[in-house]
Amino acid sequence: MRKPRARETVATTDELEKLITLSKPGLKLQILLCLDSAMRYSEALQVGPLNYNPEKHTAVVTIKGGRTAEIPISDRAANLIAFAQQIAQPGQSFVQALSGCNHPRTIGTQWSRLKRQIGIRRDLHIHDLRRTTATRAYLLTKDLRIVQQLLNHEAMSSTLAYLAPTDPQKLRPLIEAIQMPTGRRVQ
Repeated sequence: MRKPRARETVATTDELEKLITLSKPGLKLQILLCLDSAMRYSEALQVGPLNYNPEKHTAVVTIKGGRTAEIPISDRAANLIAFAQQIAQPGQSFVQALSGCNHPRTIGTQWSRLKRQIGIRRDLHIHDLRRTTATRAYLLTKDLRIVQQLLNHEAMSSTLAYLAPTDPQKLRPLIEAIQMPTGRRVQ
C-alpha cells in the first residue's frame, strides 16, 4: 500500500475571513481551534469543561499517537468557549455544545454547506487550516522547531510534510543573494 501524497492546500486570507465571519458558533469554534491552535479535527472536538483551563487559556487533549499535549487557545476561541462553558454538559465538548449536536459528522456537514454557500473551493478541508497555520508560522519565524512544537510532532519529517510549497518566484531573490563568487572572471 502506497503512502498518500502530501496535500499542499492552504486557505487564503479571504477564505478564512469569510469562513470565520459567516459560520455558526459551533463550527466557528471548530475552525478557530484548527486554525489558531493548529489542532486536528478530533483534537478540537475534545476541548470541553473537563480539560480546558480558563485561567491559562489552554486545553489538554489526546493527540495522535496517544500522547497528551497542553495546547494554547487563542483569545478569540476563548471568547466562544466562555459562552459554551455556560451551556456545556459534563463530557460534552464546547464545539458540540455550541452546535447543539453531539455527532462529530455534523460539523463536517456544516463545513461543507458553508463552503458551498459562500463559494469557497470544494477541496479545502478543515484539516487544511492546520496546514495553513503551519505554513504561516514558518513564514513568520523561519524556525522549523517552532512549527514542529506548534503541531505537536515528534518527527521533523511530519512537520515538513505540512508546509505548503513556496512560490518559485519568491525563491529567485534568495537564489541570487546566496550565489557564491567563483573567483574567476568571465570574459
